[in-house]
Amino acid sequence: MYITWHDSDARSLSPVARLTPPIRSVKIHPQYVGNKYNDIAILELERDVVETDNIRPACLHTDAADPPSNSKFFVAGWGVLNVTTRARSKILLRAGLELVPLDQCNISYAEQPGSIRLLKQGVVDSLLCAIDQKLIADACKGDSGGPLIHELNVEDGMYTIMGVISSGFGCATVTPGLYTRVSSYLDFIEGIVWPDNRV
Repeated sequence: MYITWHDSDARSLSPVARLTPPIRSVKIHPQYVGNKYNDIAILELERDVVETDNIRPACLHTDAADPPSNSKFFVAGWGVLNVTTRARSKILLRAGLELVPLDQCNISYAEQPGSIRLLKQGVVDSLLCAIDQKLIADACKGDSGGPLIHELNVEDGMYTIMGVISSGFGCATVTPGLYTRVSSYLDFIEGIVWPDNRV
C-alpha cells in the first residue's frame, strides 16, 4: 500500500510534483469485514504533509442530515476511464453527481442479482448513494478511497468531504454508486486523529 500526492497531471515525474511519503500505520474500522459496510480506514504518515496551493487539509462534513436537494457534489480521481480497456486517467478528473435518497437507492440495489449477498442489510444510514443522472460520468475502479465532495461555497473555496468512494455495480450505470458517509464515522476518525481530546 502506498499514498502519493502531486499536481493534477500525473504524467509529471519530477520529485517535487510527485511525493510518496511512507505510511506509519493503517487503522481499518474494527467492524469492516470485507463487505460494503464500515468501509473506511485512517492512514497515518511518517511525516507531516507540507501545505501548498494544491495540498490543503480537508474539512469533514459533520451534519448527519443530507444537504438540500439543490446541493452540488462531485468526485475526483485518476481511476478507470473505460471498464473494458481498464485505461486509467493521467489527469485528475472530476464528475458532478447528485445524491439519491436511501429509499430509492435500496430499490435500485434490490434489482441487482448480487446485492442480497453483498448488502445483506440493504443500503443503511451509514452509506450514501450518488449518481450522474445523465449516466455519463461516475467514480470507477481505482477511485475507491477518494472523496465525495460537497460544494458549500465555490467562490470562497468552501468544500467538505461528505463521503468516501466505496463501491457500486459498474460505472455510470442506472444503479447509484455507494459512498461511506463521513458523518457516521466521526467518533472513529477523531478517536484516532485526536485521541487526547476525547471526553
